[in-house]
Amino acid sequence: VNWTQRSAVYAQIDVTATAKDTNTGYVARTLPSLGYWTDVLWDGSKFIAVGHDNGVTPAAYGAQSSDGETWTSVTFPLVSSQYEYTALAYNGSNQYVALINNTRHIATSSNGTTWIGTVNAIPSSGQWASMVWTGTRYVAVSSAQNRTAYSTDGVTWANGSISASSNEYTGIAAGVIGSTTYVMVTTGLTGTSQVSAYSTDGLTWTANAT
Repeated sequence: VNWTQRSAVYAQIDVTATAKDTNTGYVARTLPSLGYWTDVLWDGSKFIAVGHDNGVTPAAYGAQSSDGETWTSVTFPLVSSQYEYTALAYNGSNQYVALINNTRHIATSSNGTTWIGTVNAIPSSGQWASMVWTGTRYVAVSSAQNRTAYSTDGVTWANGSISASSNEYTGIAAGVIGSTTYVMVTTGLTGTSQVSAYSTDGLTWTANAT
């Protein structure tokens, strides 16, 4: 889910929905392609959504919208024949990054519209479930392997890890409390875990039972 002062947008198979600040509720909107839409972000002027066709063609899908209602197609590249984009992030100025699930591959863009793929940018593959920009680095979390990946520029990446209390971290977010940036991940994929983890830098993590 991504929120602006005007609308909240979430993506699912073949539709999005928006909720206006008039509290009129959610209204289904049609995306350019029927598929598995996996992530959406707001960059300050437009929403960008990403997804795939689950291997039917195979094909990667992208879309953008200035209002969350009318969407146009964005081309995301196949990278070494891989297509399953699952995570998006933006650094707030000049770099968008998208990760391809179960690979080491990424795609980057300077404007959110034209994307370039890079093979094996991440040292180890992961089941990339979510990614965030913390203010200083991109941090992605895998829903298996107790694995993270991080990068300060979206181009050069390193692998990290989270406590083995769970290997099903599926969501990540960052926020500032006082003068410190806290990064939190949640879990789990199968619904059997009761663990969260937090970090002040996205590199060193502390697990909490919840």
